[in-house]
Amino acid sequence: MECAFKCVMEFPPAFRDQMTATIGVDLLEAPAYAPVNIIKKDGKYTVRVCVELAAAIKKLICAKWCVCVAAESIGSGTEGEKCAELKMDNCNPAPDCVDIEIPGEWLAGGDAKCGKVFYLVVTVVALDNCDSKPLGIAGFCRVGPVMVYG
Repeated sequence: MECAFKCVMEFPPAFRDQMTATIGVDLLEAPAYAPVNIIKKDGKYTVRVCVELAAAIKKLICAKWCVCVAAESIGSGTEGEKCAELKMDNCNPAPDCVDIEIPGEWLAGGDAKCGKVFYLVVTVVALDNCDSKPLGIAGFCRVGPVMVYG
């Protein structure tokens, strides 16, 4: 499945010509897991994040991904962040993917009968496996505006 939103990740300047990486992001509604941008306060949703490194580079890096979904309200509303760590699969050239559960009530925070709008942004940072420090591979991707009602 191709993600609706794709963003390029950044590398330290010395590596930019040799490395490529992208972040793919979708906001999906359960149980069908279809992409959405208008959600109900009482619904269950998932932000699926897939991180793709060039296969040759991926085999050389022993790391994990720190993936966060941040919500910023436009107008009054609850803001917050949900994070997960994802082990990088060095032997598999396919993207590494994680689903972060986003309950509708997490965003609505009170009365949402007329709707509330949020910007969702995903951040991804590669952390080394030894002491969980950033490796200099990082990026972010806007899921875009999301409306919550109910």
